[in-house]
Amino acid sequence: MIRGLKKTGLRFAIFLICILGFGSMECAAQAGSEIAVGDSTASDLLAIDKIFVIGNRKTKESIILREMKLKPGDVMEKSMLYEELERDRKKILNTSLFLAVHTNVIDLGGNKVDIIVRVTERWYFFPAPVFQLADRNFNDWWVNRNHDIDRVNFGLKFFIYNMRGRNETLKLIAQAGFTRGFQVQYSFPYIDARQKIGLTLTAERFANNNLNYITVAEKQQDLSFLESDKWLLKEAHYGMKFTYRRSFYNFHDFYIDYHRDQIRDTVAYFNPNYLLDGRLRQRYLHLKYVFTRDLRDVAAYPLKGFLLRAEASKSGFGIFDDLDMFSLGFSYAHYFDLSGGYYFSTEAGAKATWPKRRPYHNLSALGFQPYDIRGYELYVVEGRHLFYNRNTLKKRIFEMNMTNRMIPLRQFRQLPLALYLKTFVDYGYAANDWIIPEGDRLSNAHLFGAGLGLDIVTYYDLSLQFDYSINRLGEKRFALGMRRLF
Repeated sequence: MIRGLKKTGLRFAIFLICILGFGSMECAAQAGSEIAVGDSTASDLLAIDKIFVIGNRKTKESIILREMKLKPGDVMEKSMLYEELERDRKKILNTSLFLAVHTNVIDLGGNKVDIIVRVTERWYFFPAPVFQLADRNFNDWWVNRNHDIDRVNFGLKFFIYNMRGRNETLKLIAQAGFTRGFQVQYSFPYIDARQKIGLTLTAERFANNNLNYITVAEKQQDLSFLESDKWLLKEAHYGMKFTYRRSFYNFHDFYIDYHRDQIRDTVAYFNPNYLLDGRLRQRYLHLKYVFTRDLRDVAAYPLKGFLLRAEASKSGFGIFDDLDMFSLGFSYAHYFDLSGGYYFSTEAGAKATWPKRRPYHNLSALGFQPYDIRGYELYVVEGRHLFYNRNTLKKRIFEMNMTNRMIPLRQFRQLPLALYLKTFVDYGYAANDWIIPEGDRLSNAHLFGAGLGLDIVTYYDLSLQFDYSINRLGEKRFALGMRRLF
């Protein structure tokens, strides 16, 4: 009885230290460090008694524990415990629900331990104005489109993450400008008792009175109506995505979508192949399967681990015969920690599409993510079969985490900031065996790009990329990029 009271008192004291967040005090050994359990050696077994989660004001505890392989009652060697605990910490962080995740181990004596998972939640409600370039990237808009402000989408968007504390997401977007329309999407991380099957529902409708209708000299050309009430293209998409997560790192995604696209006869007149054979309407059912194996340390800006992705998609199943297309895709990225603040990454991917004759509206091309090659930001290189390889060597210049307690919202008080200097070499190839666009110089050609750059990584998974590169054509160019996951 007395021994039980002592153990309870020890847990309570450690909880106070952890909850108050005294950074200078060790409430327990951090994941990856050593603890002493009596006179035990590194090969002795440790038994997990309990797992406690703190700091989750909104997030349900089950959502956090769902990401953990470690469970109460597990018995394993000390070194394996810390390795598995670090992997669990990264999995929780990669849910994009938290700004920080810390794990601690409490020595209870007798080779028993408790685990504390302490999380710092993000800000989950993002009402914000829509101000987004309609073009593929900043350089395409700045150079090819002469930074035309009319090629900007504006409106309102509401992103509500972690709905009901269950990692559900609601997205509402209403926009005008270059592309007018709306999107509604709701995602459930799981809909079954075993927490293995997730569901995402999407409905969206958009219209354009300014349209990229053909490619000339690797650059998309515009067709536009000056009247604001006119449209050239209308698109509607309704779909479901089922996600089966059999293990922590493997995801199986199944998409079932219905698409309906419509153009004015003006578009078909200037490019009869836009929907093929001068058609003004395109309706089709679309099925896609995607397998993903993700062992990256941090999904937003990975430095270690790998990401494998394979997909197969089919458009058209006889119900609507406006489109009949099949494609296979594959990509693999590996990230290496070279120690001393040096990191290397290599990524390769390919996509093959059938048949040879396809609508311009559904063409594949280098120049769109993820098939973008540094040095070719201004170009769209059409091809039925695509291949790319990106290689980056980077050095971390500094990394810091600043705190400003004057900011009223606690989710924004922590400002992580990291700076990386990099050099890169990219390669791409687009095999085009149907219509070669006028003035094409880059289809069916080996494309190389190389250069130097700087990456700035900060909070809410935002990274800014500044690149200076040279390409196959001998062009030297500065490029600005921005990516975010959340």
